[in-house]
Amino acid sequence: MFNPSVLAFRPVRFAGWLAAACACAGVLCAGVSAPARAQEIARLYAPQPPAGSSYVRVVNPAAHSAEVEFAGARDTLDPARRIVTDYRVVNAAAGVAIKVNGRALPPFKVQPGSFNTVVLDDGAPAQLIADTTDGRDDLKAELRFYNVTRDCDATLAVDHGPEVFAHVPAGASRKRVINPVQARVAGRCGAASTAAVALPALRSGDRASVFLVGAGSALRVVAQLDGTAPYHAVQ
Repeated sequence: MFNPSVLAFRPVRFAGWLAAACACAGVLCAGVSAPARAQEIARLYAPQPPAGSSYVRVVNPAAHSAEVEFAGARDTLDPARRIVTDYRVVNAAAGVAIKVNGRALPPFKVQPGSFNTVVLDDGAPAQLIADTTDGRDDLKAELRFYNVTRDCDATLAVDHGPEVFAHVPAGASRKRVINPVQARVAGRCGAASTAAVALPALRSGDRASVFLVGAGSALRVVAQLDGTAPYHAVQ
């Protein structure tokens, strides 16, 4: 039975990586050509976001696909494959411009240095959820739960086990730090319940999100590892 407070975690193994990197820099890379070394250095020191940047991702909880474009990139969010983008770097000083199926949404205002999730909604304005970042522990994993259904308090529980999140209002999210674990979770919204799905394999420092979408017999949970797209300056 799942118990987030007692499961052992796997420590991040920086020492082996650092030793390998030093060996490469001091010995193995000695025979590599200058252009190859330059490419490796470029990958190591990727462009960094400017001061005042923030991070935004978009979720499409609908039963149909949507073309989403923002921060210089485009995604197709499809309920059968992927319903959420990675976080992308945006300029917090300007309104965040998002297009859905070629139509521009009203700009979103976000705080500098913040993480944010925009939830699309057919026939209603998209919703901005500010993702809190306090209490992070890189020796553990972080799990977020988003209730993107309408008009119900939601629960997320381990399959045949304890509740992980309870009484989460529609349009809200909750998070907690857990020990890295493999488990199956299911959602509940009123009298409706979902089938159980497996959480992504989590390691120390990972962040994962679970989204409760749909309604009635179409209610389901979608779980994924969170990611941040590499920064590219938008011309």
